[in-house]
Amino acid sequence: MGHDAIQFPVLRCSGCGRAQLSGRIVCRFCGGTNLQEDSLPPEAVLETYTRIRVPPVEFVEQAPYVVLVARMGEGVRVTGRLLGDQEAELPIGAPLQFVRRDEIAAWFAPVQESATAVGQAGDEDVMQPC
Repeated sequence: MGHDAIQFPVLRCSGCGRAQLSGRIVCRFCGGTNLQEDSLPPEAVLETYTRIRVPPVEFVEQAPYVVLVARMGEGVRVTGRLLGDQEAELPIGAPLQFVRRDEIAAWFAPVQESATAVGQAGDEDVMQPC
């Protein structure tokens, strides 16, 4: 990725240096109150997901859709939504790319793996949706 690639916004504590999700006024790690805007690279890893087939009424038009947890750099975990095929099997540990953030969610897209990447995982590594 080039340096003009989209970045994921975070807050960084000047006390302990740890990154965390925005919207905080106190560091969740050390209790510090000096949090500065920063960003992380867009690369992420899929930790878990669920496929929503019976959504709340305001999201009926979007079903089915995937809600996921992505682990960004420095271990920051983000709940987000999947762009692309909502019915695809998603191997846990698969690489994701942060694409955008809007009023609904942080949006991630699967990264196409090469023949030597995560895509060779066996069936035991594929989480089946509920």
